[in-house]
Parts: sequence; structure tokens; C-alpha cells
Amino acid sequence: MFQNVDDLQYTQGISKNTPIWCSEVVEWLSEYRVFVIQGDVVGIQHYAGDLRISINQKEIMQAISLFEQSDEATAGYTLDFGILTDGNTALVEWNDGFSLGSYGLNRKLYTDLLITRWRELVGLK
Repeated sequence: MFQNVDDLQYTQGISKNTPIWCSEVVEWLSEYRVFVIQGDVVGIQHYAGDLRISINQKEIMQAISLFEQSDEATAGYTLDFGILTDGNTALVEWNDGFSLGSYGLNRKLYTDLLITRWRELVGLK
């Protein structure tokens, strides 16, 4: 989060052609990581905030469907979602499936996700 001009140091070394998206500052009440292999949710892990506050499953599935239709989705990835103070579920970030934390996901599912994405990266089916 950029709070003052000194925070611009984090952009050093970034190409001038790299797009940077900015949003308003928001407050998250609860955050979850959604693990996806070949478009299918294989796990959801809570990682921050109030565990009693759940993400909107319908919105999550709609987001995954739209992402999969975009031709930008990889074979394995995670989407982090959070619940805002107004109660809405919002995307925090996307993480490529070759390098990400398990956040307590079942080891076999986590390994399957990593292998699926790695196989895609090296051109194996």
C-alpha cells in the first residue's frame, strides 16, 4: 500500500511499460485463498481476519468462470478473496500455480496444483 512518496521506492527497476493498477484503500474483515486446478475449485483456506465471516461462494464461482473464459487463466492458480467492511466479497490477488503458499491445503491437492501448472509451463499435457 502506498501511503507517501517514499513508498514509490518499491517501483524501482520496473519497466516503464509495466502497467500499475491502483485502487482505493479498503479494509478487509476476512481473507481466503481459493485453489483452482483446470478451472475446478479444489480447496478454500482462510488465512486472515475473522473466520466467522465467509466469502460469497456464488461470486467466487462467477469470478473463476469469467477468468477461465478470458484465456488468461493458467492450469493451476489461486485467487485470494476478502470480505470488505461493507460485506461485499472482493478479489485481493491472483497467484500463479508454480509458486505459492499452501495455507494448510491438503498436501496431495497442493502438490497436484503445483505439478499441473509446472507441466503446463514446460509444455507437457
